[in-house]
Amino acid sequence: MAGDRPGLVNVAFITIARVAELLGSPTLAATGRRPLPPAVRTEAVRAALQADPGLFAHASRHPSTVLSLDRTYDELRRCPPDLLARLAATSKRSAEVVRICNAARQRLTSWYDETDLSEAAAAVLESENTPAGLGEIGHLVNEP
Repeated sequence: MAGDRPGLVNVAFITIARVAELLGSPTLAATGRRPLPPAVRTEAVRAALQADPGLFAHASRHPSTVLSLDRTYDELRRCPPDLLARLAATSKRSAEVVRICNAARQRLTSWYDETDLSEAAAAVLESENTPAGLGEIGHLVNEP
C-alpha cells in the first residue's frame, strides 16, 4: 500500500497520563472514588483555609490567597510525605502551607487526581495479576 515509503500504519499514540488513567482508574473507581475536578480542589483548599487560616488569617478571604494555595497544593501533591515534612521544617510559613494543603487533601478522600492515578497504575504494573484491558494499551516501543 505504501510502496517504498516508510511510515506507520494502524498505530495509536497515547500519553503516559492516559496510560496511567487506563491502568489506575478502574482500581480507584472500584473504591468509590471519582476524578477530581479543579474547582472541587480549589473549594477544598478554600474550606481548609477558612477552617484554620493560621498565618494567613489576614488574607484568608482574598481570592489570590486561595488561588496561590491551590496552585501550591497542585505542586505539592506530587511530593512524597518525607519531602513535605522537610519542607514544613524549613520555616513557619512553609509549615502553614503544608498544613493547609494536607487539610485540603483530607477533604478530598472521595476523589482522585493524577498522582493517585500514577500510584494506582504503578501498583497494577507491579502486581502479578494482569488487569483485563491491559491489552487495549498495546505495546511500548522505546526508540532511541
